Amino acid sequence: MAGLADAVLCLAVSSNPTSPTSWTHRGVVFNQSSKSGALLIRPKPPHYLYWGAGTIHITTSDNLTRWESPGKPFITSTTWGNRGVESGPPPLPLSDGNLLFFHNSWDPTVSPATVCCPMPFHHASGTSELSDIS
Repeated sequence: MAGLADAVLCLAVSSNPTSPTSWTHRGVVFNQSSKSGALLIRPKPPHYLYWGAGTIHITTSDNLTRWESPGKPFITSTTWGNRGVESGPPPLPLSDGNLLFFHNSWDPTVSPATVCCPMPFHHASGTSELSDIS
């Protein structure tokens, strides 16, 4: 059975993403183990790729098909102690110009069956309500 060590981030492009036959595979993005990536596509370069599982890296591209390097570590753990992190969906631009970044996290030493209570959301302002983000 394949595991995370066997997973690599690959790139494909399409002019019609709803058609399975329109995709052109471009191959492996980085020759490193990963199973997760999220793009921040800006009106003008540089564009950003948040990628990785275990550590989220950030790197840039001017054309969205070639990424200069694997980048540098961006997130290596979570504020509540989970050592495993991976990029989630693409960052969401907010009306005030900020970005909302989601990531997945896990603690490899804890079984998911033992985690029954959700962690509260903590905004930089100290509040814990999603509605506080505008």
